[in-house]
Amino acid sequence: MQRGGSSGVYVSSSLQLLATADGHWADFLNFHLSTIQANGKLVVFGGHFFSGDDKFVYLNETWLLDVENLVWHQVSCSGDLPGPRYGHSAHVLGSRMFVFGGKGPGETVYKDVYFLDLVEWVWVPVNVISEMPLPR
Repeated sequence: MQRGGSSGVYVSSSLQLLATADGHWADFLNFHLSTIQANGKLVVFGGHFFSGDDKFVYLNETWLLDVENLVWHQVSCSGDLPGPRYGHSAHVLGSRMFVFGGKGPGETVYKDVYFLDLVEWVWVPVNVISEMPLPR
């Protein structure tokens, strides 16, 4: 089952990895957020995919791709994990990845901010004391 990619008709924001051993594409997540860390790892958080039966599955998982060895690892994070979401934004500042907003199950629109400590793998909610940006 193909969940994303580009067919010339549409463009998806799915993450696909070329399995160089057999030359086939393997999709990983649709509508995810990812960012590169300085130590050669691709960090992927959240996302959603169509599971059939007119339903989407929303994720709040954290994954790492070792870009040198092309090996995926699911990270077991602790702390106060953000709710399952897609369409969020993220930025790395030092050893922290900040995540803002996104959409979740049942038309949920998140306006929250979390950071993930990329050393200890702990999620922490951020208490924002100013106004949030307007929707775009």
